[in-house]
Amino acid sequence: MATYRFPSNLSDEKHNYVRFKGYEKKGSGEVVNICLYMPPTVAVSDGASYGNLDLGIIGGGEDGIQGLIDDDGKLDTKGLKQQLDDSTDTGNQALDSAILQKAFSNFGLGGGVGDRVSDLVLANKSKAINPNTVLQYTNSEIRQHNFTFKLVAESAEEAKTIREIVNNFRKYMYGEKDGITVTYPAEWTINFMAIGGGINQFIAQPYKCFLESCQATYNTSSGLTHKDGSPIEVDVTLAFREIKALQRDEIVALAPKEKK
Repeated sequence: MATYRFPSNLSDEKHNYVRFKGYEKKGSGEVVNICLYMPPTVAVSDGASYGNLDLGIIGGGEDGIQGLIDDDGKLDTKGLKQQLDDSTDTGNQALDSAILQKAFSNFGLGGGVGDRVSDLVLANKSKAINPNTVLQYTNSEIRQHNFTFKLVAESAEEAKTIREIVNNFRKYMYGEKDGITVTYPAEWTINFMAIGGGINQFIAQPYKCFLESCQATYNTSSGLTHKDGSPIEVDVTLAFREIKALQRDEIVALAPKEKK
């Protein structure tokens, strides 16, 4: 396994830093270990996805069908019949029929021409079935972790280290041809390390990631190079995305913890 550190004086005993470890074959084969100085800003963003759920006649809390479902999930059928009878007692046969049709539609028994006719009848009577819209949780979002490093080479040797760091990030961002298939790119573990070499317990740690993008910008401040042509500085921007959407127990396991 190749190991690279930048700057060259980066030390477990003296510095906080970020450690990037690349693995192939679903985490079984460690191929590269890259340690870089702690960037001035670290952002860890969590998010959840929600959508609208129209409950229609089954909504409405205690006043809807929802109120007829007991703790075991059983439906009070007698209460349902009474609910439908009460809902279709407007004194207008066409409107009663339309409301009943839309009620059945909520249970997947409507649709087609009959459902469209019901829409027209309700519209002509300036009526609409209350959608009883609620917010529905769908999933947690797959998190992204972005890093920007300015790597300034104080010697030709450090310039070579920078070159190897960039090459390895780029190399393991790509899949490898395997006959008519392509193997997955390397997975990465990212750890914020504390002085002394242990995990920093004040910053939430990322889950396993794929490297989504790697951008290297050479000599942003000037066109100067070392004698061998190596750039004085390289700005490296990395975007990692976790391999899956996490659940609560996984987030808790990654959260900062007080040392005992």
